[in-house]
Formats: sequence, structure tokens, C-alpha cells
Amino acid sequence: MNREPVRRFSKELRMTANLGVLILSLAFSASAFTPEGVLAAPPGDAKQAAPASAPGKEKPEFPPFDEVMKDYEAVQTAETPFVPLWYNKKTDGLRAQIPGSLIGQKFLVATSMAGGAIATGFQLDHFLAYFERMDKNLVLMRVDPRYVEGSGDQPLSDVIKRSYGSDEILRSIPIVTMKGSDPIIDLDGVFKADFSGISEWGLGQVNPQLSKWSKYKAFPQNLELTVDLALMRRGSGRRTLFHYSISKIPDSAQGYKPRVADDRVGYFMTVRKDWTKKHDATTLFDRHINRWRLEKRDPNAKLSAPKHPIVWYIEKTVPLQYRRWVKEGILEWNRAFEKCGFLDAIEVKQQEDYDPDTKDLDPEDVRYNFFRWIVTGNAFAMGPSRDHPLTGQIFDADIVFDDSMVRHYVTDYSRLTGNEDTWEAYNPFVESFFRAHPQWAYRSPWQNLLPGLQLREDPEAEFRMNLMKHMTRRGRPVCECAAGMAHQMQFAGVALEAQGLGRDNEEFIGQVIKEVVMHEVGHCLGLRHNFKASTWLPMDEIEKHREAGEANVGSVMDYNPAIIAPRGKEQGSFTTRSIGPYDYWAIEYGYRPVGEPYKNEEEMLAKIAGRVAEAGLDYATDEDTMSFLSPDPLSNRFDMGRDVKDYAASQIKLIDSLLEDIGTWSVKDGQSYTRLRRAFTRVLGERARVVDFVARFVGGQIVNRDHKGDPDARIPMKVVDGKQQREALKFVCEKVFAEDSYHISPELLSHLAPGRFWHWDSDDFDFRVEFNIHDFVARSQYRCLFSLMNPFTIGRIHDNQAKFTEDSEPFTLAEHLTGLTEAIWSELEAKNREASDAKPFISSFRRNLQREHINLMLQLILSEPGSMVPADANAIARLSAAGLSEKIAKLMKSQKLDTATAAHLTDVKKRIDKALEAQYSIDVLSGGAGGGIFFFREPQAEPVNVLPSR
Repeated sequence: MNREPVRRFSKELRMTANLGVLILSLAFSASAFTPEGVLAAPPGDAKQAAPASAPGKEKPEFPPFDEVMKDYEAVQTAETPFVPLWYNKKTDGLRAQIPGSLIGQKFLVATSMAGGAIATGFQLDHFLAYFERMDKNLVLMRVDPRYVEGSGDQPLSDVIKRSYGSDEILRSIPIVTMKGSDPIIDLDGVFKADFSGISEWGLGQVNPQLSKWSKYKAFPQNLELTVDLALMRRGSGRRTLFHYSISKIPDSAQGYKPRVADDRVGYFMTVRKDWTKKHDATTLFDRHINRWRLEKRDPNAKLSAPKHPIVWYIEKTVPLQYRRWVKEGILEWNRAFEKCGFLDAIEVKQQEDYDPDTKDLDPEDVRYNFFRWIVTGNAFAMGPSRDHPLTGQIFDADIVFDDSMVRHYVTDYSRLTGNEDTWEAYNPFVESFFRAHPQWAYRSPWQNLLPGLQLREDPEAEFRMNLMKHMTRRGRPVCECAAGMAHQMQFAGVALEAQGLGRDNEEFIGQVIKEVVMHEVGHCLGLRHNFKASTWLPMDEIEKHREAGEANVGSVMDYNPAIIAPRGKEQGSFTTRSIGPYDYWAIEYGYRPVGEPYKNEEEMLAKIAGRVAEAGLDYATDEDTMSFLSPDPLSNRFDMGRDVKDYAASQIKLIDSLLEDIGTWSVKDGQSYTRLRRAFTRVLGERARVVDFVARFVGGQIVNRDHKGDPDARIPMKVVDGKQQREALKFVCEKVFAEDSYHISPELLSHLAPGRFWHWDSDDFDFRVEFNIHDFVARSQYRCLFSLMNPFTIGRIHDNQAKFTEDSEPFTLAEHLTGLTEAIWSELEAKNREASDAKPFISSFRRNLQREHINLMLQLILSEPGSMVPADANAIARLSAAGLSEKIAKLMKSQKLDTATAAHLTDVKKRIDKALEAQYSIDVLSGGAGGGIFFFREPQAEPVNVLPSR
């Protein structure tokens, strides 16, 4: 055995050990002569550095200020800054001098996107923070505002602090030197890095070395920092502006009194849990509305100017022709404040380059409220506000309005180049349902042939979706009023063009801008959406209000559609021109000062909120308006009128009239027929959208927020009258499912030319050259069909049967499924109808509808009884399907059929029979207890029995 490697290793080990002893000896020897220099000094007590070689003196804790900061220049300010800044021009380094008195004190941090073509102006986050000194570092802490600490004399105070008193650690920042008692820290490692967690949102990874400072300003109350953040993706990247505002808690916070929230009136809330409450308290939560601090200059005057009005600045970027509408939309809310005793509660100032008082104001500066005009290519507007996380006091708000709102052709209502969004607004619950149950979603043959088709990578779209999810998780649903209004403008644009009023009608655009501004200012005042406000008046009353230029909806906090007069009738107002009764009421609840005839605030608020049953004061918000997940058919986006069936009927009448000569008015000589394709999809796509509102009445329940004892209080949950449900079902079947619902001439279809400009961010390209009218119609019909047959609607219809009173005529699940089947399969009752392959017995559009009906019917049949729908629904669906199979067999024996119809009916009957047999087999094999789940989708698939696990 060769022992040479062992001897060599032993020798090296002895040499290493001897070297370690020598190093330790030198270290201990040095410690006898060199004082320890790493002890943590409390805030404000750090000693200024002295020369290291000075005999008899302690080694300085930090390097000398003059040495460390020799290449940095102080950022000049007119007044003493909140936090002094130092900048190194050569290295683009920025350092902050943190006042020793600020350590341990709370301040506000707000983050937003200040530039870039994706989400300029989005307020990403705001929170309370403080610095904590730990040895040679400042630790930036984020306050957890959710729990009330309690006072020191409360027995539970210590328990609360021990259980919930841990704030979040955001960053540990090294202190580079001291200036007197003030630590100096490097801001590059904080804000040039991924401070906001943006790397997780799909736009790229932050590269601090390639990021650079864009702005850095220090004011007496706040610090405003803008970073051009480098986001890298697969080796390359781009810069996007991020803004960080660090500010003192506003002086107005001193003496501010929070106002309690009420579920009958819609405000954003600040919510905290208080464990020190008595055990008999109805809730542990303190819920306060978010609002501005407004106080009368003269408390005794019936009408007084406020001590500090809410001032808005219209940014100089707003186009001149629209500034009037913006200003009117902001000042419209003064009407409501006057009812509360405030004169000119809101003021508007125009920023101009020639005005020395406004030209240099930064929109991101938290001291100023700005209305901003941006260009991103995405039609949207936002009106977020920043509030005190502990009290709900609003101290800053900005409205961002995208120029694409007024560009009618930027976004298409229904472009068949990808996955169109069937539901009006992004909703995580709807998304979750379809992700978990894809068999319930419509999927076109085009999508099946090219699954996941994406013409080019779109990280911006991924980022926008992640941003919406982020804001939703923060409890602030993204306002999509402007994006939805863009769709309304597109439809209105083609309707106006058909009437010869022009697509660039400035009055129309101005009215839309004003309504969107009113809506977003409402958010800035603390108000949430109210999607029931459009049901205030019947359609005939809406017409009268519209002609008079008065409010025609209960609130501008709804998403209200543009109103286009029928062809040949004079056009009145396109939108609501003023705030509505709900808006006055909500502002009164949030801002009315306590005074006569009320003894205290509690009595006043109870009296105001108790008026909830009055006309025009109904309230339902985002979580009440989640498409098929929500039971109240009166809570919708972009509907209109007390009876939405009347609105849908008027829109369908307009749609039909527009389609009559669409080839004439949509395309002029010298223009591309692509314009016809765009107009056609917008007009026809509107049909299913408005009819779907009516479909929601089937299985619906009217939800009221009245409290017991309110004047004329209504019951909380009222099932829609059985007669009304039958009328709704009949309306949907006649307007969307009937043979003549989508009668389009071959000549028109042959002129639907595709857009052929294929380039980056193209607004005029159709990947699919031919226009597939069957897919378009099937998708539209499926929207309404799904509303009538999804598990939530089926479950509600079944459950509602127990809620009808004895003197009412209930609408049953059996009636619903039978009526729907009879309407969709009405051809089975036809007799002696001639048929040929050129003129089939059942048209191709109806065959597609019938297939989708069977697909949904089989989902009801083959889900485990009681798992997704009530067991009764499974049984009734099976009975209905069995009856349908019998009718098909009878027709095929008695009627001469064309090839397509015969093949269709043969296939459908086979699928029904196989599904019924499969379900029966599952029940037998599982001992009759159910438990197996079988999904049958494609005609060629063979049924598979799934044994339940034991």
C-alpha cells in the first residue's frame, strides 16, 4: 500500500495548524494595543471620526465624513429639507442624511410608476415606516397597521404586542459615515434595487448597476426620488421610471377624527382589529372610511369655505380642447359638498409653463393632487388616493388619464386574433373557476388547432395582468371604467358615423371625458364603485333627464354606457351630465359636519344611512358584481335602466338598424374593407353583451342592504319574480338563440377583409385571414348559454324554490331546463319540413348552438351528484337528456333529413346515450353512492368509467 499521499497530507495539516496559531497570536497581541471599534452607539450618540493613528484616542466607529463624502455635493434646497441629500455626479451615487431625531419616528413611504409605456401613474403601494438603529446599520421597518396595540393600562396590551407587534423588515442599510448625530446612508442599494418587488411581475429582473437616478428633490415635508430602473430580460432590457415619496405624516393628521364605515354606503375603508374591546362587542374590527379632512372656516355659518380646500392641478400635458371637460368633471363634486355646508370645497388650478407658481410642480410630489394625461396605447384612467394607514385620512390623490381613451380604433371590441375576454372585467374568482374547470369554458376550433397561439412575446401584457392582481390583493380593485368606456366609445363611434355625425365628434368625446373624470374624482374622495346606480330610472325617464341635461343614473360611480339615439331621432346627451342622488348621499355621509338637528355624529350618521331605501340610493360594489358568481341581476357594468330588458331591446333595435346598411356607411371610397370588419364585430358583439344582462334574471335574487328599522326597509334577499324569470328566459331565447338572431347576408360576409399590417404593436392585423362567422356567433351565444347553465345559476334556481311564498308562482329548475331545451331544439317539433344539403333541416348556426347546449348538459349529468350542482339538477338534466334522445330518434324515423342534420343528430344521440350509460355504470360500481366523475366533451371520445377510490 502506498503511504506517500498520507504522509504528504499529514505534513500539510501540521503546517496549516502552525499558521493558524501564529495568526491567533498576532490577533490577541494586536488587541492589547488596539481598542475595540465595533460597539453599537445609540442614535445620536455616535462620535465623529478622529484620525486612526492618534495616540490615546479610541478608534472611530465610522470613517471621517469629509473623506467618505469628498466626491458628494449637497443637493441645494430653498428651505431646510426633511431629509438632506448628497449626490455624486461621477458615479451617479445618492446618499441621504437621516436626522437622528427621525430614527424611531413613523413616516410615510409611497411608490408609483412615473414613466414608461405600460402603467405610467399607477400607485403601487403606500405604507408607514420607520428606521431602527442596529449597530452600524439602519433597518427600514414597515409598520403592520392591522392591529390596535391598546393603551398601556389595558391587561391585554402586552399580549397584543407579543402576538402581533412584529413589523416587517424591509431593508438593512449600512451607515457609511456620520454627520454629527445624523447617519449617512447610501440610497443606491435601496431604490436602484428591486425595492417594490417588480421582478416578480414579468417585466424582467432589476439590474442596479444599469439603473440611474432621474430626479431627487428634498422638501421641508417630503423627499421625492425617481429612479430609471433597469429591467433586464434574457440579456437585454429597458428602463422604467419608478417614483418613491418619503414624507412626514401630514400636520392635518393632528386632530383628525376617523368616521365609522357603514355597509349601506360605499367607501374605501381603513380596517384594524382591536383585541382590547369588551367580549360582548359585536366585532373586534374598527372600520373607518377613507376621506379628506375638511373643516369649515366658519363653523357657525350654514355655508362656509373650508380651512384647507382640496386643490387639483391639471397638468400642462392635457390637450387644450379637453381642459374644459376635465375642469368641469372635477368641480362637479362641489354640488354635493355645498349640500354639506362647504363652499368651493374643491379648487382647480391649471399648470402652465409661463406660471412660476405651477410650472415646476412634480405630479409625483405627495403635496399636490394632479390630473395627468399620458400616452401608453392602453385605454384606461385611474383615480387612486393615498391615505393614512391608521386613520383613513386621505392626504394625496392623482388621476391618470390615457390618451387612448379618445382614440376609437386603438382597441377592438372583439378581435378574433386571440383569446377574447368573455367577461367584462378582470376578476380573480372568475379566473379561478375557469382555471379549475376548463371544461366549462368556450374554446373555438381555432384555439384547439393552435393552442397557446401567441404571435410574439408580450411581457407588457403579462406585467399589466400581474399589476392588476397585485392591486386586487391590496384590497383595491382596479378601476376599469375607462377601458370599458373605450368599448362603449367604439360602439358609439360606429353608430355616430352611421348617422353622419362623425367619428371625431368633439361634444361626444368631451362628455365621455367629463363622466370618466367625475368617476375617478369620486374614487379620490374615498368612494367605491356602485354598480346598481344605473337602475335608478326606467328608460322613458332616463330619456327625459337626458334631454334636459340632468343626471340620468343614480351615481357616476357606476360604469354607465354611452346612450346613442335611434337612427332618425335627435341625439341628446351621450352620457350622464351630473352626479346623481347616490353621490350627494354618499358625500353627506362622509363629509357633513356634526350640527343641528343632530346631537352627535353617531345619531347623524345613523339618520343619513337609514335613507338607503329611497330611490336612487341602492348600492352594490365590485364584490357584488362578479358576473355569474353574483346573484343580483341589477348589479352590472355598463347596463342601463330599472328594467334592463327594455335597455337590451332598445340596443338590439339600434344594432339591427346599423347592420342593415353597414357596408355603405362604414367604408368610403378609397378606404380598406378592414373598416367594415371592425365595425361589424363591434356592432354584432354588442348584441350578446346586452342580452346577457337579461339572462342574469334567471335564478336571480335582488340584494338589499337595508337595516332593520330603516324607514321603508326592504327584505335583504328577494327572489326575482317567477314571471319575470320566464320573460327573461324567453327574451334570451328569442334574441340570441333563435334561427333569425344572427342573419347575416353572404354579400356582407364576403366583404369582411382582414387587417394586414403585421408589425410591432399593430392595431390593424388579423392573423386569421378569413372571418369565421360560425365561431363568432357560437362564442356570442355561448356567453348567454353559459349564464343560464353554469353551476352557480343552476344551484340558485334550485335553492330559490324554497324561497317563493305560497301566493307566488315559482320558477323551477325543471321548468328552466325543459324550456331551454325546447327553445334550442325547437326543430324537433317541426313537421313535414323540406330539407336538402343546400338548405338543411337544422341550420349550421343552430347545430353549433345545440352542440354547446349538449356539452353543458353533459357537464350537469356527469358531475358527481351534489359535487358541483344539486343532486336534483343531475337527475333532472338526465331526464331532460333522455327525453331529448327519444325526440331525436322519433324525428329521424319520421323525417327525411339532409346529410349534415342527420350526422349531427346521430352524433348527439350517441353522446347522450353513452353519457347516460356511463353515469349509470358509475353508480352501480360505486354501490349507488355516486363518487365517480366523468367528463365527456368530444364526439369521437369513448366514455370512460372512473371508479371511486376507497
